[in-house]
Amino acid sequence: MEKPKAVDKMKLMRSEYGNNPLVRCRDCCNCQKIPHDLRQFYCIAFGLMDGYDCTWNLEKLGGCGLFNRPFHNLRPRHVPLIEIYGKQKAAKAATPDLIQTSMF
Repeated sequence: MEKPKAVDKMKLMRSEYGNNPLVRCRDCCNCQKIPHDLRQFYCIAFGLMDGYDCTWNLEKLGGCGLFNRPFHNLRPRHVPLIEIYGKQKAAKAATPDLIQTSMF
């Protein structure tokens, strides 16, 4: 079984949505149970993607600026961060560096 890729979730969330040091993620409306593993949680704003560790630590103090602002109701529409940053990393890994070879 392949080890999930690590992404600095809190750093991405805080850079995108701001910082709220007085709250915990477990009390936010965007913190949901993972459908196939009901003992672990994920953030709707961060998203879920196969091959990445998207589980969330509920006890960590200091949430993002989206605390209790429903992600699906934001205008304009937002895309979960893992769909943006996860694909960029995967695309970089999938395209090999071009090496020019001599024909003569």
